[in-house]
Amino acid sequence: MHVKKLPFTGQLIYASGMLGLVILMNMIGCTVVYFYDPLSNSNIPYLLPRVTVLGIFSFISLIAASGRIWDIVTDPVVAFARRRRSKNPVVGERLSCAGVFSPFCSQAF
Repeated sequence: MHVKKLPFTGQLIYASGMLGLVILMNMIGCTVVYFYDPLSNSNIPYLLPRVTVLGIFSFISLIAASGRIWDIVTDPVVAFARRRRSKNPVVGERLSCAGVFSPFCSQAF
C-alpha cells in the first residue's frame, strides 16, 4: 500500500490545530506552578511543602514531570499495539492495550 507524503505546509496546517490547546495548557501549567510554589518575595502562602529532591527539583515539578514519565512508559506500548493487526475489525487494534491499562486509569479517578 502506497501512502502519499503530506507536504511540509500541510504538516504545519495539520499541527496548528492543537496550537490553541497547547497554549492554554501551558498557561494553566505556569499558573499552577506560580500559585503552588510562589516566589519567596511574594505575599502568597506556600500550599505545598518546601522540599527539594536532589537539591534542584521542587515538589510541584516532580508532580508535573510524573505525567511525562508515564507517557514515556506507555507510548511504546501503544505503538506496539498499533503495529498489531486485529483479526476482528469490530474490536479494533488498540483494545488489548486499553484492556491492560483500564484498571490503572480507573484507579486515578
